[in-house]
Amino acid sequence: MARRNTSYIVHSTRNLPRGHDWTEAENEYIRTHGSQMSEPELLTAFNAHFGLKITEYQMRSRRRFLCVRNGRDCRFKGAGSSYPRGVGYQHYFTAAEIDFLRDNAALSNKELATRFNAHFGLNLPLSKIIKKKYRAGIKNPNPHIGGREFCTGFKRCEVSNRAVPIGTERIIGGGYIDVKVRDLQGFNNWELKHRIIWEAANGPVPDGHMVIFADGNNRNFELNNLRLISRSENAIINSQIGRTADAEHTDAAIMLIKVKRRIANLEKNKEDANLGSNVSWLTTVPAADDNFKNHLKQATADEIRAALEVLRNKPKSKAKIKALESRLKMLNKKVV
Repeated sequence: MARRNTSYIVHSTRNLPRGHDWTEAENEYIRTHGSQMSEPELLTAFNAHFGLKITEYQMRSRRRFLCVRNGRDCRFKGAGSSYPRGVGYQHYFTAAEIDFLRDNAALSNKELATRFNAHFGLNLPLSKIIKKKYRAGIKNPNPHIGGREFCTGFKRCEVSNRAVPIGTERIIGGGYIDVKVRDLQGFNNWELKHRIIWEAANGPVPDGHMVIFADGNNRNFELNNLRLISRSENAIINSQIGRTADAEHTDAAIMLIKVKRRIANLEKNKEDANLGSNVSWLTTVPAADDNFKNHLKQATADEIRAALEVLRNKPKSKAKIKALESRLKMLNKKVV
């Protein structure tokens, strides 16, 4: 059996870097210059400063152990753009810098970033300053400075800088006028002006109803020009009749719709009454009676179904149920 070749194991461990006892001065040098130089630059400067022969592997391991990022900017740069090297993106805030941010938290973000960079001689972007403030829990004691800085739609604010007093009027879609009637957070604080006028004289508007202008002029807020109608009636006027500038025409259209609906309800009630009388004949008269047979011949399919629903809950109605089912099958065949 051939002997196993282990020479590669010897050669792979022969050139490993020897251990080095790192001093505090060396660690401080890496912390100070590591974020401003690339790995080759840091290695060359370190060996020249301390007169050592530290390998690239040792320097990379030590830098990672000290949590020091190198100053190499590997981000993609578009045409004509340039990023500051090292301190622009790989910056670690010191205690003095964090205290400066906390002492000047009342400033706007832009002004704070300008003063911060001028004070410490840095070139940090605005986003870096804002992110550090958020992570350090630094909030602006005056949230209205610099816009809605710490006052968003997800947090309750004291008073919006766009707030208007109660009673203010505004024009909305369609030319209608809204009036501010309350000042509460999380509620609709505006109501239609003509609705307010009508409710002041007649009480609250019922559900499913609305107030319209009889002459079509949404600037005529006289009480005799306002009409209360249902939303379905308003839809019929808009789609079938049409609006005009004549108040009498609007009143006639409203009255016509109400009359047609009343007639339709009366006809429906009459049909229900006739249906009920025929169903009562089919359910009360015995099946052997000639009147039952006559009513059965004249009954409709709906009347027979209604009678079957009643008879299925009554005992001793098998003969009548059988006659009704056979008649219903015959009617269904005629329809087909």
